Amino acid sequence: MTPQRSNHDITLIDRFESFHARGHFMTLKGTCVEILSAMGLYKTLKACEWPSTEFDWYTSEGRCLRRVSKTRIEETLRGFLTLRRAHLHEALHETLPPTIAFRTGTEIDTIKDEGGRVEVVYRNGQHEAFDLVVGAEGVHSAMRQRHFPEVSTRSLAGTYIVFVVDCRHDLGGSNRTTWGQGESVSLIPLSRDRLGAMIYQDDQHPKPPLTDDAQAWRSYLSDVYARFPVWVTGAISAMKPGDEIFADEILMVPATTLVKGRVALLGDAGYCPTFFSGMGAAAALLGAYALTRQLDKHDEVATALDAYERLMVPLARGYQKAAVSGRRRTLARGPMAQLRNLVTARIPETLGNFATRRHYQAEVRMADLA
Repeated sequence: MTPQRSNHDITLIDRFESFHARGHFMTLKGTCVEILSAMGLYKTLKACEWPSTEFDWYTSEGRCLRRVSKTRIEETLRGFLTLRRAHLHEALHETLPPTIAFRTGTEIDTIKDEGGRVEVVYRNGQHEAFDLVVGAEGVHSAMRQRHFPEVSTRSLAGTYIVFVVDCRHDLGGSNRTTWGQGESVSLIPLSRDRLGAMIYQDDQHPKPPLTDDAQAWRSYLSDVYARFPVWVTGAISAMKPGDEIFADEILMVPATTLVKGRVALLGDAGYCPTFFSGMGAAAALLGAYALTRQLDKHDEVATALDAYERLMVPLARGYQKAAVSGRRRTLARGPMAQLRNLVTARIPETLGNFATRRHYQAEVRMADLA
């Protein structure tokens, strides 16, 4: 997504030597689907979806609480794409204009914002000057830590774990979430013989291993989730050396300051809403759209950045408020877990649809960000 004006020269800086389509599971909803359609990417990404036809929720004792078709979710949210991040990254990369310059295998070490221009010094010692610098390196953003030291992260006292295994299963097209006490395991059928798994667990669980070794994680998860249904234990036991796995502390970046001079933060770097919002990648996409539209709209960079910040801070705060609520629900324990299960099983469909739209701020439109 790039500004429309022909006089914008854009440089992308990446510490990796070359582009790699990486990333795990995500869902894009509503306005994000609208933006991707406007970019001509919807059909490409639709063809990359994982093959879920319904979503269901179970207790750790194996009792089904609710089942919702993917079609109904699409109708409720005005669009719903189920993807791996790698597919979105690749599609966006393929649409980049040839005029965009790449600086790979390096990263920004220091920034000097002297009003009219921003001078950056790369790790290799080279210098370059820009009218605007945007940091979009994720929740652990080095740019935020150096240039926005007043913006800190907030822990939501939990761990996020994702892995992919070769495993025959009986889920069919069901994306299955199983809730326990302070824990949630979602299984994603990628094919008849391959599963993705997303796990959220609170900090009352045993400390997870600090490694990407699948065998260490299999041992750990086998102990922690031994009492879960066979579809969960079977996926864990299928883990083998070399399987892809990712884990991280669940961190939020409270949306406060996104702009300082001619330096801006975008996506998780500036306003990470956490996995509990269900809008992490979506919030980044919406922010990118808002920023490019403001740069097209205003002649002065400072005016465009001010408009971008005024648009995105309240929107991001809404996602973060929803994430805190989502954390309480997803990682509930004791009576709160029982109440969550009861409400999930019995809430009327119309009320459930309303709550879903409210959680994801489905009323936001492209025009609101332009």
